[in-house]
Amino acid sequence: MNPINLKKLPLLVERNDIMAKPNLAEKDILNPSEAIEYFVLSRREFYEFLDTTDGGDFLAYYGSRKLIIRVAIEKYLRNHPELRRRA
Repeated sequence: MNPINLKKLPLLVERNDIMAKPNLAEKDILNPSEAIEYFVLSRREFYEFLDTTDGGDFLAYYGSRKLIIRVAIEKYLRNHPELRRRA
């Protein structure tokens, strides 16, 4: 068995840089929790909304998971501000 020559291995980026979460504004697809956080929505009302809506243009499905298309839900929320958290 040959020992590993560390000098020949490429320099690795620190783990924190690799595992950094992307900015939600940069993501095209959000899970429901991310959408609630990003758009400052009422959690209860948003989950009720997801259960009762057909999704229109802003929902995508991955198996049974519901994913939200960020640009499309932005347009929807402009016309339906009632989902936003009340101050």
